[in-house]
Amino acid sequence: MPKRLTILRCVSRRKWGADRKTLKMLYLTLIQSLINYASFLYGAASVKNLHTLNKIQYEGIRIITGALRCTRTSMLEAEAHLMPLDLRRQFLGLTFLGRAARLEHSLTATLVTTHHNHNHNIYLNKNLNKPRPWIAHAHQIMENMGFNYATLAKLNPKYMYCLPKLNIKFTMHTANKNQLTPFEVKSSYLSMLSNYVGHTIPVFTDGSVKEEKSGCAIAIKRLVHTYRLPNNTTIFTAELFAILKAIEKLLNQKITNS
Repeated sequence: MPKRLTILRCVSRRKWGADRKTLKMLYLTLIQSLINYASFLYGAASVKNLHTLNKIQYEGIRIITGALRCTRTSMLEAEAHLMPLDLRRQFLGLTFLGRAARLEHSLTATLVTTHHNHNHNIYLNKNLNKPRPWIAHAHQIMENMGFNYATLAKLNPKYMYCLPKLNIKFTMHTANKNQLTPFEVKSSYLSMLSNYVGHTIPVFTDGSVKEEKSGCAIAIKRLVHTYRLPNNTTIFTAELFAILKAIEKLLNQKITNS
């Protein structure tokens, strides 16, 4: 953090330095973003540690405004239109609670909305020298504000993707292949294949890496398609590319049972 304050000082020279708007933007980007990150979680830290952060904000605002060292912190924050850090921590914490409570069918929402039912007196009596859990402190603030979770409109987020339900057989993965004979591996495979009766077409894919060269292949209906991949392609990518090409072939040939 001190190094970032040094950057702010370097660009705040009187004759050739940046203007006040640019300095504030740099402060918000380089310094306050770090202070704000998960700040509501460490808000229950000791007063001494939190005062260290207050001194950093004080020094940053003083560089922005060019104010004298004797200027009070509250005056500097009002002059720079910046929220005091303790209020900022409360604001970010309550914002997080509000957003989390709006998510339907979410474990986070359940923990947030039911945490006030837990009795923290037992914890406080056993840990007199430890600060209160942050979420308990946040609930106390909300109670003082007369806030009710039931008034929040629920959110059902529309994700950009959906996970398909795949019927995958893991029969071949129940045993270590190195401990099986080739005959046992073949028997296990044929036993698994016998479960798929009717008009089904087996598709085989494989990826291979030798030194820096990579490639993959797919086999459908006794037709083998090979692909040369860029050098240094990982075996994982080669296997995925083979599966992708197999799916594309099946879709193009309109093969549904495979």
